[in-house]
Amino acid sequence: MSREAESGAIDRFLTRMATSPAALVLEGEAGIGKTTLWLDGIVRAVEAGTVVLSARGAGIEARSSFAAAADLLRDVDTAVLSALPPLQQSALDRILLRGTSSPATQERAVATAFRSVVQALARESPVLIAVDDAQWLDVASRAMLGFTTSRLEGPIGLLVTTRTGEPDGVDTGSWLRLPDPAAITRIAVGPLSLGATHALFALRLGRALPRLTMVRIHETSGGNPFYALELARTLDEHAGPAAPLPTSLSELVARRVGDVEPAVAELLVAVAAATAPSVELLTRTLEVPRAEVEALVEQAETAGIIEYRGGSVQFTHPLLAHGVYKQAGPSLRRRIHRELAAVVGEPESRARHLALAATTADAATISALDAAADQAARRGAPGAAAELLELAIGLGDDTVLRRLRAAELHFRAGSLPAAGRILPSDIDAVPPGPLRCLALMLSGAMHAYDDDLVAAVDAMSRALDEAGSDPALGALCSMRLAL
Repeated sequence: MSREAESGAIDRFLTRMATSPAALVLEGEAGIGKTTLWLDGIVRAVEAGTVVLSARGAGIEARSSFAAAADLLRDVDTAVLSALPPLQQSALDRILLRGTSSPATQERAVATAFRSVVQALARESPVLIAVDDAQWLDVASRAMLGFTTSRLEGPIGLLVTTRTGEPDGVDTGSWLRLPDPAAITRIAVGPLSLGATHALFALRLGRALPRLTMVRIHETSGGNPFYALELARTLDEHAGPAAPLPTSLSELVARRVGDVEPAVAELLVAVAAATAPSVELLTRTLEVPRAEVEALVEQAETAGIIEYRGGSVQFTHPLLAHGVYKQAGPSLRRRIHRELAAVVGEPESRARHLALAATTADAATISALDAAADQAARRGAPGAAAELLELAIGLGDDTVLRRLRAAELHFRAGSLPAAGRILPSDIDAVPPGPLRCLALMLSGAMHAYDDDLVAAVDAMSRALDEAGSDPALGALCSMRLAL
């Protein structure tokens, strides 16, 4: 398969990162071949003696804070972690879900700890941080990487893929910054030529198609390798050049995942909804014998929809996961999330599953979301904590206090637009006293960060009036007003 331009860019990137921080971002539509190039870059880096820390973003709603960060740290030698200062060790223990009774972790402590790990590894050999589907990074990992990348020194590189045209995705430009901006290269991964598509079929399918059929597939797919392969798989080996083809990628994916039997379809929805699906988790979720789950997994694997490695189950392509999840009816999705909530142990994942299973703000779900938000904040993930509170608001438990708390957490995470969106729009409608004081203080802080000091002083002065006789609020307002 010919990808000479992209291959050359990877070569130049690996050469540059061997001496100083560099980044290569592979951008393109779904299925265009970004992940294949990303994996090729990792293989080349390993062959050159580079240490690779890798992670993949997940487009599933039930993802946990620091999920990608934990993946990046998965294979780091414990000796490297043990050499960190105690505060940094504690921060990483929290994101790796190791029990700790230490005080709450600050987001900056997590980021500083991760940077310390990367720099320690780089003193021994070049380090590659490889992130696939970066548009779906969880907010806490994204903040950690943003802090780290802007302060890198030495032979460290970032190889990142990101999907264009993804409405729910986050652009890498919002967090990926190097000390030298010129060291960031962006490559738009384009379509395959007709000849390259022919070579792809020979490699992946082990057979050639008639030229007229090849031309039709190439034209229909627009040179998108995933789309082209899936189109070819829909055709019988002896199908003629006029055989009907799906008219869109979404139709093709729906047809592919819709061809499986109901029991396999239910299993696939559970795989799509779970944070880290394993045969053990699927067995407990579906409440069927392990042997039956393994048989269903084998059927889906034979169909080329999922892969089963070392007890872990994952889709062969994110588009298939998206298709499975969206094609499932709302009632099935809610049931699977409810069953997952009953078996997962991590509070944040459990709360997200409960929220996605609910249709109204039942007390148990709201309580779980509030508790999970507390835990996420203690782990140093204020942005993730705010998202959990917004799930509660979305279910109907919309209180002024919850909005103020979510806005403050977004503010702590550095997301002023999100804080402004969730903050009560009419502060005068907030009940007078402590709640209105807190709302005005937060509004004043946001104005200050926007360099609107006149509005900041006005809001903070009004907050001081609202503090009344409360000495703690009055002192806090006075300090912020003095600043």
